[in-house]
Amino acid sequence: MLYDFLAVLLYAKCSINAAKIFTKELVFGDMAQEQQPYSETPYLLPAAEDWLVSLFDCFDAQDFFAEQRPFCTIVLGGAEVVTIRPDDKRSVPWLDEKHIGSGAFGSVYEVAIPKDHLTMHRDFNQTIKTSKLVARKDYKPAKNMEESFEKEVRSIRDIFSVNSKHNNILESFGTLVIKGPEPKFSLLMPLADMDLQKYMEANPEPSSDDTWARERIISGAIGLADGLEFLHSGMTTAGGDRLVCYHMDLKPSNILVFLHEPRKQGTGTEKRDYGMVWKLSDFGLSRVKTKTKPEKNLDSLFERKFIEQSSQASPTENFRRNGTYLPIEAQDQGKTMDQKSDIWSLGCIISVLFTYMEEGYSALDRYSHSRLKYNKELDVFFQQNKSNRGAALNEAVKSQHTKLIEAAKEQKATEGEAVSSILRASRLTIPSALIHRLRKERPTVPVDIHRWRLDIDKSTRFKDCRSSPNGQLIGYWSDKVIMVFDRSTAISRINSSKTSDTGLRATSTEIVRYQALRNVGQHRLAGVTCSWKSLGLTDSYLVAATTETKSLECYVFDIGLDQSLRTYSKVTLPYPGFHSLTVSPNQNAMACILSNNDRASLLTAMIETNLFEPATPSASVSSETSSRQEYQDAGIRLVNQKLLDLDWRTSSIERVALRTRNEGYIIIHNASTLSLFLFTIRPPMMVQQNLKLGSPTSSDERLFTDMAFFQSEANEAQSEVIVVAQAQRIFYLKFRGADEAASSITFPPVEYYRILKIATNGQVVVALGAHSGSSHLFLLEVKLSSPKVRPQLRKIAELKVSTSCQPKLSVIGDWNEPIALITTATPDGQYRVYHKNLISIVNHNT
Repeated sequence: MLYDFLAVLLYAKCSINAAKIFTKELVFGDMAQEQQPYSETPYLLPAAEDWLVSLFDCFDAQDFFAEQRPFCTIVLGGAEVVTIRPDDKRSVPWLDEKHIGSGAFGSVYEVAIPKDHLTMHRDFNQTIKTSKLVARKDYKPAKNMEESFEKEVRSIRDIFSVNSKHNNILESFGTLVIKGPEPKFSLLMPLADMDLQKYMEANPEPSSDDTWARERIISGAIGLADGLEFLHSGMTTAGGDRLVCYHMDLKPSNILVFLHEPRKQGTGTEKRDYGMVWKLSDFGLSRVKTKTKPEKNLDSLFERKFIEQSSQASPTENFRRNGTYLPIEAQDQGKTMDQKSDIWSLGCIISVLFTYMEEGYSALDRYSHSRLKYNKELDVFFQQNKSNRGAALNEAVKSQHTKLIEAAKEQKATEGEAVSSILRASRLTIPSALIHRLRKERPTVPVDIHRWRLDIDKSTRFKDCRSSPNGQLIGYWSDKVIMVFDRSTAISRINSSKTSDTGLRATSTEIVRYQALRNVGQHRLAGVTCSWKSLGLTDSYLVAATTETKSLECYVFDIGLDQSLRTYSKVTLPYPGFHSLTVSPNQNAMACILSNNDRASLLTAMIETNLFEPATPSASVSSETSSRQEYQDAGIRLVNQKLLDLDWRTSSIERVALRTRNEGYIIIHNASTLSLFLFTIRPPMMVQQNLKLGSPTSSDERLFTDMAFFQSEANEAQSEVIVVAQAQRIFYLKFRGADEAASSITFPPVEYYRILKIATNGQVVVALGAHSGSSHLFLLEVKLSSPKVRPQLRKIAELKVSTSCQPKLSVIGDWNEPIALITTATPDGQYRVYHKNLISIVNHNT
């Protein structure tokens, strides 16, 4: 504990005699003490001058006293208020500071505090062992309060004691008073990522289709209502007195946003972690009172810096004051603001939040303009009655709420009801409307699923689509056009359509904001004699085949190099009768089924780019396109071609899948049976596994439903396949090559559901399905255990589309964060892409 004292001796270049006295008196002598607990400053520092004179000679005492300041840096966060006077030998531990904002009463700085100089637990034995960025808010004491300021600060600190903490109220973990010609009062607080105003600015276009994102914001609003309720009725002092606090200045810039990695657990809004917490801050205008002490107005302690303008910048800024979110009584000096005033402000914030969620950040300025029209050019949420007696809700606010409720009803009737109960609540019922209405338990199906549309013309119609193995690109094709969409390039779109209540004239305009995937590449096929027939995607190549019957006409696009589809090679092979195409997910190989009078053959090839043959420079060609477009030959070839005759009719082949460049699967149906074949190309071999089917549960169900395959984690030479037949029967097979029979498990039929699609990455198994007799599509978790136990299906997301929407399903991502990728398409051109994180399933199974 004497290390710091000794360091000052050395730093001050005290005499050897001082070192001897230090050793004799402080280490071994009568002045030696037992080790002291950690405190605000190092042991025995700062040392008083008279004490040093009594210990050392006058020269050593003077040197030590003058040079000790660098070693007396304060550890902040203790239980007491730290007061620094002009002649103080202690120093504050700021490594760096940066001004980040100002308010009506003070300025906020981002400050860096070195390791071991901050505790957030009021315990000097628990200092933070790394440097820490925190927020410091500096206030200037009011002139008339300078004499009693320190006493008042201690009184306020006593009120806001350890008993008065809430997750949605910003906590202060350090208090500093600096005396002198320019006195200053500072609070240390956690450093927020931003305030709510800046959050909306930074995320200007929230998706109305993204339910999880909407619930994230609503969860934040619930937190505000919780925090406000705690301020009004949930606090007690250290002495047990009930404490009431009125914030009196609620607005988006006084709500701080703290972000963290979300832990998506639970199914209710209350239980789920959305990765974001909102905290009430800036209590500079607050009033606090207890039963045993008189009411205290915090604003009387500090000097107001300036009249703050509204945090929303716009052309109408000069008409705004700092009271946009305050009630009518804030303008009347004869009336007292109280609990109802805070709730009014919360209601105004919620009105802005619902507008932001539905119409985006740009709509807030329009909303502000509309409020200005009804209250003498003041941007507030009330308006004076014509008789100048009292006030009513601003007509622009009423109109906006009606529009928001109607928009919510378009999404879902129950959502419209919930929004209506919140936006039309009275002052006293706003918190309960939020908390009780939105805390109702969610359905057992979580809704944290992301959804995108395609950024295409409404008249566009596609035949089908394929996604790349990593899920980044999705390729759609029609007769003449291939379009590629990138999941990482989502953009926001607004769909405006006129709605009518009479059928004769438009009475309102519905504005729907949605997220869309941008078209990053497009290729149009020329001529009228052939069209696109099939498409396959690897992470590096897009392979497309046409309906040309006399030869196999393939276009191989190098999407790893150029997603715009301008870099490709056209390869024509002398094989007629193209039927279908597949590609290997992780190796650049392709396979085609060819048909000759319904007799099938299998063509396989490797996709290879000639590295020694540079790509042809860009040229404008029209021989392959309906209009002139840029084209760059990619130097791609189909090599190692192998043609195998198959002893089956082409019409009996249900599915061909290529697992590697040398191994794949073919599923064949006969009159009432299914057979799965594993084939190898070199050497050409096959092994057959018949799938024993029971009586069909429905005459409408096809024999073959879907299949998924993956490489065994335990054995690289082993592959595993899951086959779904008749929508309810699941088979699990393990292959150890084409020269050995497969092991097979046949599970009892699934109950209550029909399966349409199945997918796995070897870790989780998911399916798309519907209740028996229903057409509502769900994403389901599939649990397979012993052969005698029925597969267990559990809903994990509802897609709100029909089973007739041509759904496709894959599992992408690594084992640490698997994701279900789903695409759907309706006959009227509604194309959707869904993304559902499956990590909660992995964690649960683990």
